Amino acid sequence: MFILGIRRLREYALEEHDEEFVKLDGDTQDEVLKAFESGDVDVPGMRAEAFFSLLRNTTIEGVYADPVYGGNKNMEGWKMIQYPGPRMGWMKLLPKNSLRWNQKV
Repeated sequence: MFILGIRRLREYALEEHDEEFVKLDGDTQDEVLKAFESGDVDVPGMRAEAFFSLLRNTTIEGVYADPVYGGNKNMEGWKMIQYPGPRMGWMKLLPKNSLRWNQKV
């Protein structure tokens, strides 16, 4: 689905704007994406709205995912929404002996 949709996105940008999608300015990229969102683009094998929904949802997942999975580089997505997220090295911030999971009760 991604391959077909991305291929058609690229073709549509070239057809309508004589330029690769990635080289279009932000407003024009938005126009192209809105055409897919509204179903105004013919995408062989699927509805344009379905591709747009998949693209949008996976983009959001990537922006807000835990960086250990490869998205959200430098935790930028979390910074946008002021979410601290889990941080490596938090153990040194806990008071000494505050975690007693290895001691018998």
